[in-house]
Amino acid sequence: MSFLVKKYGLRLACLCFGLSGAWLAHKNHRAVDDNRFVGQKLDERYFLPSPQVTRAISLGHHSMLSDFFWIRTILLYSEFATECTPEKSRWLKAMIRNSVFLDPMWRTLYFYGGSMLQVCEDYEASEEIFLLGHENIPDDSYFPFSVAANASMYLNDYDKALHWMEVAVKIPNAPPWYQGTLATLVKDKSGLSASILYVESQLEIQKDPLYVEALKGRLRLLHHEQRAMMLEKKREDFQNKNGRDIVSIQELGPLVDDAGNSIEDPFNNITDAKTGQRITSRWILAPDGVIRALVMDMQQARKDLMAERRLMKWKEQTK
Repeated sequence: MSFLVKKYGLRLACLCFGLSGAWLAHKNHRAVDDNRFVGQKLDERYFLPSPQVTRAISLGHHSMLSDFFWIRTILLYSEFATECTPEKSRWLKAMIRNSVFLDPMWRTLYFYGGSMLQVCEDYEASEEIFLLGHENIPDDSYFPFSVAANASMYLNDYDKALHWMEVAVKIPNAPPWYQGTLATLVKDKSGLSASILYVESQLEIQKDPLYVEALKGRLRLLHHEQRAMMLEKKREDFQNKNGRDIVSIQELGPLVDDAGNSIEDPFNNITDAKTGQRITSRWILAPDGVIRALVMDMQQARKDLMAERRLMKWKEQTK
């Protein structure tokens, strides 16, 4: 018995000591972080180094310093990605450009940098980073394609989307399906079908959970817009046939397309990313006379309420 106590007692004591040490190290590390950021101003934590000065003091180690700045950018971005303000978006773009200045041939900076700015909904900045990627790595078709997708999906600039899509398909390494996207853009001037095709392709290759979630949300919005247009066409047919407008969505009859496929509400029966609860939605004729999903109508109502509150606050301040 004493032999077992000696043999395993020492091991148990070492294990307890190790676990206690790990817990204390973690606790002290958190405390150091709390003290480190106490009273620290935003511009001190989110500093913006000068690319030219940074390159000069790197003493030739440009790539290594670019790595360090990129790591810091990723770590701070992860803190505000879901609540990205315009100020932080500008900081993010500046930090990406700084890393690009130090290591312009590093593809990751453009690939992920442009996508991160899309998550922040700063599409002009995202386009700027993708254009830098095309300028510095001209044989990579992904960057002009991404500029085209930005223009089509977010900026509603059909001419720009078509131009950069044509640039992308002419690059030798362009995937074959880029040609299909170009054909869709030419056929569908709204760029809606091309946008859906692009988002679906991105969902197959993207790994970042935040970006994937943003892509899924964007895909639902695109499907909503596309299907709402189908319902508006059915509404127009109803008006031409009956000489009046509909008073409810039910008057349109079965909600199916020309091929007989059901026109589903893309927001119905999905999981809320924040609460984890299932969402129930359906097509409605909204109070403003627009056909939209119930979920989208509730979001629109919240936006209208916030706009009204901002207007009232502004009136109070200007009295």
